[in-house]
Amino acid sequence: MSYAQVTDHLIFSFDQFQFNTASFAPAIIDTSSRIQLKLGDRSYKGVYNGVNSRFLQFDYLISPSTHQHHSIGVQVYQSNMGEYIRTNSLYATYAFRLALSPKLELSSGINLGYKSMILDPADVGGGGTSKILASTIGIGLLSKKIKLLIGYKDFLNQDFIFPKFQITSPIVLSTYLGYNIALNQKWHLSFHTLGEFNNINEQNYRFTAITNWNKHLDVGAGHRTDKGTFLMAGLSNLAWQRATFSTNLSYLVIPNLSFQNMPNQVIELTLALGY
Repeated sequence: MSYAQVTDHLIFSFDQFQFNTASFAPAIIDTSSRIQLKLGDRSYKGVYNGVNSRFLQFDYLISPSTHQHHSIGVQVYQSNMGEYIRTNSLYATYAFRLALSPKLELSSGINLGYKSMILDPADVGGGGTSKILASTIGIGLLSKKIKLLIGYKDFLNQDFIFPKFQITSPIVLSTYLGYNIALNQKWHLSFHTLGEFNNINEQNYRFTAITNWNKHLDVGAGHRTDKGTFLMAGLSNLAWQRATFSTNLSYLVIPNLSFQNMPNQVIELTLALGY
């Protein structure tokens, strides 16, 4: 039986990683809403038409207090690598957040669930469906200006087993750092970095800078070493009665060398609802 390794579409990596940090480190970042729902879609248009990734994340904040928070939730991920390879994941999540001092908090969490891979047997020899148990743990230190997160994804290190071969789901160590600066009462600037390192000697780095006006308008740009440079814009914290709404759109404008000779568009949209 032979082995293969699949990375990008199993990691469900998104350009707008700063809006869904629980995908790589399931810790409580935002306590502004008791109920939170996040949706995302990343799609390729062109040579890679039909390649896309989507996520849904639901979180419920329980026992909210000044010094301690707990949350439970559900994460759903779905990815299509064209017509022949599909992956799905479903996780239950738990996280807590604890005040260490008036200016510093500790947060940690875990998700546990399953991941499935579906290969079209008519086109991929020995295809079918295989499921594995999957889990991610995360821990973070949080302050008003700085957020530091570390995540350990798919540490159970199981293989998808098919009739003629096996596919390895790599273990991924993620490190995230976010820094926020208040330029004045209306303008804020934030920087976000994410490094991903797996056990098959692959690395991926992402950098994003975002300006925010009046807490509602976001404009920024980012770069990821495996894809290229993208621009993004969106609206955040729009209030309606007791609910809040945010949305952001990003577009790949300067592809890296692996994409330059292929006419592709990469569009990513995220939505967030809070109540």
